[in-house]
Amino acid sequence: MARVTTITLDGKRIPIDAKVPRRDVSWLVNRLHVGTPDTTIEADISKRCHAPDGTLVMGYTPTIVKQTVAYALYCHRKNQNLVRKFAL
Repeated sequence: MARVTTITLDGKRIPIDAKVPRRDVSWLVNRLHVGTPDTTIEADISKRCHAPDGTLVMGYTPTIVKQTVAYALYCHRKNQNLVRKFAL
């Protein structure tokens, strides 16, 4: 059975399956400006989960796509909180 991690995003607990490419998502989000709108991140990550013909990337399900987008937003919130904390 795959390992599931739980994150808290905007007050909601969300399970994140082991199939979510956390390292890749984190790398992508860390290269975005902290002021990037959530909708832009959601669209970019969702697009990367789909093949050019619109089908899901092999092994992905709609649930994994939702979890991947949630994890990206989680990483984005962490970056925003760091900026606030250090008043950058």
